[in-house]
Amino acid sequence: MSRKSEAENWGILSIAAHPGVCKSTEIVANGPGGGGLLSLLYSTLGRVFLPSVEEAVTPILYAATASKIKGGDYVGPKRVWELRDGVARSKVPDEAMNEEVAKRLWNISAKLTETEWLQYSDLK
Repeated sequence: MSRKSEAENWGILSIAAHPGVCKSTEIVANGPGGGGLLSLLYSTLGRVFLPSVEEAVTPILYAATASKIKGGDYVGPKRVWELRDGVARSKVPDEAMNEEVAKRLWNISAKLTETEWLQYSDLK
């Protein structure tokens, strides 16, 4: 979307953000592989070492409000393997820049949501 917006001068920013991890949620316990050792570590050590929910939303708020943000940016926490503390531009995995993967994801998403707003080929 960011590429299409830029090419057509729509003025729409498409920005990705991730919060890292935080305490006081059930995301680990209820996620894939929930329970077990990971959940135990998360629930015990997480209370001490992980940021609060309020701190974890900082990258998302930054993405929504920062004047220095650009379309196509990807932001998240800046410390400890992008899991906590502050905001920084995150490394976009090579797979996320793959045009064929993007095309497949777009088309599958359109089909699953029964949306035909734009074909992926229209985004270039």
